[in-house]
This record gives sequence, C-alpha cells and structure tokens, in this order.
Amino acid sequence: MKQIKRVILLAVPLSFLIGLWWGRLQYEKKRDSHQTHYDLRVLSQKNSLPITLVEAFEKQTGLKVDVIEAEDLASLEKLAKMPLLDVIVHKSYNTKNLIQNKLLVNIQTEKLVSSKNIQVDFWPSEKYDWLKAIPYSWGVNGFLGKKGRDFENDYLETFSDSKLTGKEDHSVFYFSTDFDALYFVLLQNNKELKAFINNNKVDLLQSELSKLKTKVRFFNDQNDKLDKGDLAYHHISNGKAAKYIQDDGEYDFFVPDQGGLFWMNFISLTRQGDLNINSYKFMDFLIDAKTQKNLVIKSDLASVLPLSDSPMLSANYIRQIHLSKLLLFDEFEDPKLAWQSSIKLSFTDLLDKSIKK
Repeated sequence: MKQIKRVILLAVPLSFLIGLWWGRLQYEKKRDSHQTHYDLRVLSQKNSLPITLVEAFEKQTGLKVDVIEAEDLASLEKLAKMPLLDVIVHKSYNTKNLIQNKLLVNIQTEKLVSSKNIQVDFWPSEKYDWLKAIPYSWGVNGFLGKKGRDFENDYLETFSDSKLTGKEDHSVFYFSTDFDALYFVLLQNNKELKAFINNNKVDLLQSELSKLKTKVRFFNDQNDKLDKGDLAYHHISNGKAAKYIQDDGEYDFFVPDQGGLFWMNFISLTRQGDLNINSYKFMDFLIDAKTQKNLVIKSDLASVLPLSDSPMLSANYIRQIHLSKLLLFDEFEDPKLAWQSSIKLSFTDLLDKSIKK
C-alpha cells in the first residue's frame, strides 16, 4: 500500500511539470506562428479548400499563405472575427450568417481577371449576395449505384415508407459517419424529425431510426472500399462519383426526385483582405481556367467553368439535373445533440463495425 502511495505522490508533481512543459511548448509555437511573416491569411470552413490548391498557389507566386480551418459554423463565425484575416472560404449554406454578421465586404470584381469565365448559372442569385461571395467550385449530393436499378423506387421504399416490403433483397444505403448527410435525407422525407430534434425527443428519434437498421450502413471515409453489390447505394457528390464512374462503367449517379443538396464553395473578403492585393491574386488563381482544369476537379470538386473533357465535373453538368432536384440553401442548421445521441444509440453495432474497418 505504501508503495502505491509513493508512486501516486511522485506522479502528481510529475504530471504538473509535464503540464507546465506542454503549456510552454504550445505558447512558444503560437508565438512563433505570429512572428512568421505571411503574405496572406485564409480562414477555411472544413472541406471547402483542399490544401493542394494553397500549395500550388504558393509555388506559383512565391507567396506564403497561412490557413486556419474551422470545424463547424460556430467556429467559422468566431474565427472570422479575428484581426488580420484576408480571405474566408466557406459553404454556400453558411454565407447568410457571415453576411448578416457583417464579416464580409464587397468584392471589387474588376480586379478579378478570371471572374468573367464563371458560367452564368453560378452568378447572381436571390439566395446570396454575389458581390460578397464568388463561387469557385460546387457539387450536388446524390447516390452512386449500379446502372439499370430503379433508384427512385428503392429510395422511396427505404426513406418514405414506414415498413419494409418484406423482401430480403432490399437496397442498402451507405452514409458517412459525420451523419449530416443522413440527417438531410431524412428531413426531406420526414418533416417531424426536425421537431423531435428541436424538442430533444430522443425516444421518438430512436423509434424512427430503428426502422432503418437493416437499410442503412456507414463508412468512415469516402476512400473506404465500395460495396459493389447490385443493391448498394453510396451517398456521394457528383465530383467524387465521377471518378468511380470513369473507372467502372457499370455505375451511375442518381439524384432523388425529392432533391439533393446543391452547394457551392465561396471565396469572400474581409475588410483587411480588400486592402491586400494578394487576396485578389488568390481568388483569381482559384477561378483561373488552368487551376480549375488541373487542380480543382482533381480534388473531387466540380468546376464553375465549362470543361469539355470532364462532363460530370463541368459547370455544364448542372443543366443536366432538373432544377427541382437542386436544393440550394442559404442557411442550414447543424444537427443538434439529440440527433447525434440518437444515431449512436440506434446504430451502435453498425458504427462499431465501420470504425473498426
């Protein structure tokens, strides 16, 4: 017993010293980063700006760019108020909040040589203020599945009917483990879910989700090996789907009649950024034809410019999807805690399997 006490007594001051050392290390790192000279500071919402684009810009111009990534909308808005930021890259469904909080300024489009090349479909919209947000890439979320399948029937049978038809060969839909995509799909088909979530009705949410236990699976990352079974559908954007369809002609991309989330990645300026000529250089770089063709689409994003040799990744592809299927939101709430809790309680076994892959 004395020996154990001795170890604990030694461990306490040791942990305290380690804590002091770690805190000092983080402070020094932070101090060094502030002392580093950057020509441009960019705030990026998660999954809005591939780092390969930033690296290519640095290589081409010789400028040094500091990138800060925000995990969610709350973090994005908080970080956007930081001084010395120049450019903010964000999703279209978070633009409204940034504009309302007066965090963005008008862009002097005459300083952007390449803006004239952006296809008209992505310009002025009642959904957003185009003077404060320039689109550089886009996507629509749908499902990747085998050609010849009656997708709409499979989709309705899974998400609109309250019961399975009794068939053993029903379709299986795969979603990512961030759960946002499943949340969006279910909201399009069951309006009560939002009330359950807002009122923290976890029991009712679980009851609804339990109906999907045999119909839904999860993957950790889009790079996970696809289930190539005839009955499998994978939730995916047209940008990512294009790669699989090019490699395997048996696949097709489906957007539900109820609609798929249509989103754009926007570039915006802060007051500080409007005074920094490098901000405009960076924006021009992102919408330049060479960047769009060689870098943007290789990041599994669709281009805002027409591209003849990449049909699904071209701006023209948006015209092949019926307008009623393109759901463009200028505001989209993050799923609340009740949703996350219900998912984890309802799909514990399935989540364990996907995480252990």
